[in-house]
Amino acid sequence: MAQQQDVLATILESFPVAELSTDEQQQTFLGIKNRLLSATDVQEELKTLFKVNGFSDFAAGLLWVVDRMAQSPGATGISMEDETLLLASFRRALGEQVSQPSPAGSSGGGGGGEVEMALATALERFAEAVQGGTDDRDTFHVSLLGMAEGPEIQAVGDEAAQFAGLLADFLKYISDNQLLDDIRVINILSNTSSSFSQWANTPPGGRSGLLEESLSLLKDFRSQFE
Repeated sequence: MAQQQDVLATILESFPVAELSTDEQQQTFLGIKNRLLSATDVQEELKTLFKVNGFSDFAAGLLWVVDRMAQSPGATGISMEDETLLLASFRRALGEQVSQPSPAGSSGGGGGGEVEMALATALERFAEAVQGGTDDRDTFHVSLLGMAEGPEIQAVGDEAAQFAGLLADFLKYISDNQLLDDIRVINILSNTSSSFSQWANTPPGGRSGLLEESLSLLKDFRSQFE
């Protein structure tokens, strides 16, 4: 528990508070930070934050990064990608409209836009939690489903919106039928997570065909459970 507290302190101390738009947002973050760092049970406090309206994605992101860093003793700090995603999810939690790149282009010519990357990361979190059978998989399931059904990913359009819609259907099905421990679910999540992550990290001009297999798999997933 002490290790998780130290890891969480490292993450929160490096959070780019100065990039928040207003003093009110900065004070809100500092209030949450102080409450988390004074908690005796980090995971329970993060799960409490998860239930606060709008903060599910931010709390799930913190929980995932804490778990991952706690399992990697050599890790010295949070990655720039995780920092960016946590900042964006915190802004969304406060109702700030985060700029959404269009499918036709992305900054820097590297990978996809912020929304696609956030969904890819959330899917990776959930896939890892299901594969590991961890207690926080339900938390990650709710967070991922919320993102897959959210207006941000639908606004991106094209393959991302199609993938998200099919993924949401799959997530509801496995939850309704209590299939989180089923090996077929683990295989589907592993395949779709790696494919979507590759797609999201590829510049729009090179994405053609990268999601075809995953889209087909999600369209026909019910046949695997009949």
